[in-house]
Amino acid sequence: MISLVLSSFLFITPTHAPLPNARSLASPIEQDLALTIDGQPITVEEFTRWLVRFRGETLAVDYVEKALLEREAKRLGQTVSQEEVSKASAAVIDRRVMEIFKGDYSLWKDELAKERRTVLGFTLELEETLRRSLLSTSILKAERVIGEETLREAWVYNYGPEGRTIEARIIEIEVEPFPTPPAATLSDIQAAREKSIENARVRAESVRKTIVETGDFAASARRHSAHDSARRGGVPVNGFLHGEWSFEVTSALAEVQAGELTQPIFGMGSWWLMQIDDVRTTPFESIRDTLLQSILDLPPTQAEHAMLLDRLVAECNWSVQPAMWAMSNGTLPSDDVVILIDDEPVLRDTYSRWLRIRNGEVIAPRFVESWIIEKKAQELGIQIPDKEVRARINNEITRLITESGASGVEEWLANKPGNATMESVVRDLLVSHIPALLSEEILKRSRKVTKEDVRRRWELAYGPGGMTRIVRLIRMQVTDAPLTRGASEEELEQARKVYEEKLELIEKIRERYDNGEDFGALARKYSDDESRLHGGEMSEPYRPDHWHSDVEEALSRVKVGELTDAITSGDSVYLFELLEMRVTPLESVEKALELELKNEPPTVPQIANQRNVLVRDVPFTVEPSLVR
Repeated sequence: MISLVLSSFLFITPTHAPLPNARSLASPIEQDLALTIDGQPITVEEFTRWLVRFRGETLAVDYVEKALLEREAKRLGQTVSQEEVSKASAAVIDRRVMEIFKGDYSLWKDELAKERRTVLGFTLELEETLRRSLLSTSILKAERVIGEETLREAWVYNYGPEGRTIEARIIEIEVEPFPTPPAATLSDIQAAREKSIENARVRAESVRKTIVETGDFAASARRHSAHDSARRGGVPVNGFLHGEWSFEVTSALAEVQAGELTQPIFGMGSWWLMQIDDVRTTPFESIRDTLLQSILDLPPTQAEHAMLLDRLVAECNWSVQPAMWAMSNGTLPSDDVVILIDDEPVLRDTYSRWLRIRNGEVIAPRFVESWIIEKKAQELGIQIPDKEVRARINNEITRLITESGASGVEEWLANKPGNATMESVVRDLLVSHIPALLSEEILKRSRKVTKEDVRRRWELAYGPGGMTRIVRLIRMQVTDAPLTRGASEEELEQARKVYEEKLELIEKIRERYDNGEDFGALARKYSDDESRLHGGEMSEPYRPDHWHSDVEEALSRVKVGELTDAITSGDSVYLFELLEMRVTPLESVEKALELELKNEPPTVPQIANQRNVLVRDVPFTVEPSLVR
C-alpha cells in the first residue's frame, strides 16, 4: 500500500528552480526580497513557494483554528482590537527583557540578531499567537453560564458555611518523617506514624502553653510554625479562606469565637494552632454580584482553550485544496483557493502571508540550509534517483508506524493531527528527506578513505590478522512482526510461548547434532532463514561487524566443529556451527572494503556536522519584506 502511494505522489523538482512566467504573475510584494544569501537575492515568491511546500499542509490546521476562532467571536459579538493585541505583546516583550536582559532592550535586539530574527518579525509572530489567545478567552468568557449553585459554592469557599467568615492567624506544627526499615510490616509502619503524630501534638501543646503564658502569638509563629505565614507572625497572605482547609479543620472551627486560641487541630498531615481575631457573617446576597463578576473574570484554563478548539474544529468541514500542492511544487494555479473551511475559501495570498508571519523567520535558516545544500549538489552534479527517495520514505513511514504502536496505516493516520492522509505524509517527508539525501551524497563525495581505514575495517570485519570464522546457522523466527508498545497481553504471552518452544527445539537439535546428524540437514529442515537452501551456509562470509556482539561473543567460546548456545537477537533465535578458521588476506578484499567505506551511509552526527559546516560560513540576511 505504501509503495503504491509513493509511486502515485512522488515528485522531485528543484525547490528553487525559476518558473516560466512565474515572476510576471507574482504580486509586487512577492517580487520583494525575503532573504539575501551570500549576496544572492531570494524573493518573497521563491521563499513562500518553499515555505508552503515545507510547512503549508502541516500548519493548515493552525490557520483553520485561527479562522474558526475569528468566526465564532464575530458570531458572539466579541472583538479583539489591534490595540489590545499590541498592548499584550508589549507586556510580554517588556517582561522578557526585564527577566532575561535586566531591562536592556539593546541586549534583547542583539539576541534576536544572533537568531537571525527581526524585531518586526518577532513582534508580528507574537501578536498572531496572542490574538488567538485573546479571541479564545473572549469566546469562553462570553459563553460562561454561572449557575446559582456555583455562586453558593464560591460563597462557602471564600466566606465559610452560611457566610460565617473567620479571620485567624495560624501556626503549623509539622509531623516529622518517621523511619520505615525494609523489613517493617504494615502494622509497624502504622505504629511509627501514630507515634510521630503524637510527638507533633505534644510539641503543639507546648507551643500553645507558651502563647497563653506570654500572650505573643506572632513570636511563637515566627519561631515554631512551618507554614509560609510564619515570617508574617502567622497571618496568611490571602487571608483565611475556608475552601483551602480540610473538613477536619473547618469542623473544629465551627463554634469558635473571636479572641479564642484553639486547641491543637489535626488536619492535612499537620497540627494547627489558630488565634481567632474576628468572626463575622457575610450574607450571600450582599456579595452575590461580586462573586459573579470574579468568576466571570477568571482566565480560562488551558483545558478550556483546548476543548473550545476541539469543538470548533469538530463542528466544521475543512480541507486542503489541490492548489496548495501545486503551489508547493513550484507553479501558480489559476484556482488559487488553498483551503476550504465550510465552503469558505482561503486564498493563496492570504494564507501565504499568514504562514510567513507564523513561521517564516523561525524556519528561514532551514531554507538557507536547503538552498546551500542544493547549490552544492548542483555544483557536484549530484542527483538522487526517484527509486532511492521512494525507498527512504517507505522505510521512514514503516518505522513511524511501528514506533507509534498503531495496528496499521489507517490507525496511524487517524491518530495524527489534522486531516492527515498518506499523500500529505509523503509530501511532508519529501521536503525533509531530499536535502538529507543530498547531504549524504555530498559527504560521500568528500570522503577520503586511507589505507589505514581499510586495514581497520578489514580487522573489524574478518578478525585480527584476517582470521575469519566459517560458520553455518539455523534461524528460527519468534514473531511474524516486531512487537510494538501497543501489543496486547495476549500477543506478548503468545510470543513468550513461541520463544520457549524455539529454545526447546534448539536443545533437541543440539542433541541430534551431538548424536551425529549433519548440521546442514538439520538447517534444511528447521531453519526459516534463506540459507537453509544451502544447509545453513550464508551467501556472504560471516563478518562480526554485521552481527550483534552477542553472536561474536558466543562464537568466540566454541571450537571448530562445535555449536554455540541458543542466541536471541531481534525477533529470532539462532544456532551457529563453527566449521573452520580461515585467513582472509587483506589484498583479496581491499578494493571491496574501500568501496564499502566510501559508500557507507553517514551517521546522523556526521550529517549534522557536515550540514553545519556548509552553512556556518555563509552570510544571510532576513529582509523586512519576508513578514510584510
